[in-house]
Amino acid sequence: MFTAVPPDALHSVWPGLRPMLRVLQRKGGGDWIPEDVYREIAEGRAALFIAERSLLVLIAQKETFTGLPVLHVWLAYTAAKNFDAGLQWVREHKKQYGFQKITFDSPRKGWAKRFAAESVRYRID
Repeated sequence: MFTAVPPDALHSVWPGLRPMLRVLQRKGGGDWIPEDVYREIAEGRAALFIAERSLLVLIAQKETFTGLPVLHVWLAYTAAKNFDAGLQWVREHKKQYGFQKITFDSPRKGWAKRFAAESVRYRID
């Protein structure tokens, strides 16, 4: 379903990704800007996967204390009708590369109806 975009091909696909990133920024917030995403992919700290009108930006992480490999979904954009197929692709990617689990962050509380929350982050002003 998704195709990996190597860092040296990022420049050619970037114009088509910016509108999707703007939507994600509006809906999910966060302190990133599209240029941050570009840099992380270009420097190999994040991996970009694309499909028709869809994108995934994944980051390989390790749990702080156990060191277990975790596949973190930093950004995901797809039509609602393609969500389940995209999720299945991520699960297969997890197995193929030996990750122990998949994580993602979101300020949207509705995700708790579908996925188990490991923690909730609060901000003190």
